[in-house]
Amino acid sequence: MFKILSIITSLSLICCVSCSIKYQDTHGLSAIHNTKFEPVSTDDTYYYFKYVSIADGIYPLDSDDAERIRMRWLETWLSNNSLGSEYKIVSRIFIFRQKGVLWGEGYDIYYLIAIPRQ
Repeated sequence: MFKILSIITSLSLICCVSCSIKYQDTHGLSAIHNTKFEPVSTDDTYYYFKYVSIADGIYPLDSDDAERIRMRWLETWLSNNSLGSEYKIVSRIFIFRQKGVLWGEGYDIYYLIAIPRQ
């Protein structure tokens, strides 16, 4: 009986770790392809970029967790382009994209990002 219980417990732990990894892959940085990052302008103090991300049933518009994920995607863009890690969000505007049946309403979120000149 103890052996069976031990095997079941081990299998349960493996499943939990597997589910956790799958959740991170599905809802983490792999969805960065749903974003855009474009230069807008520059002045004496900042470089300005337009960052476009999404909101939907998986990444809700009013979710703090979803916004943290969107900021991780932004930080990945910054890192990939050697722009440092310091930035400020100048504006955030969302525009309704589509009425969803399965994934809820969809929005495009437009951020104006200011990055200090080095």
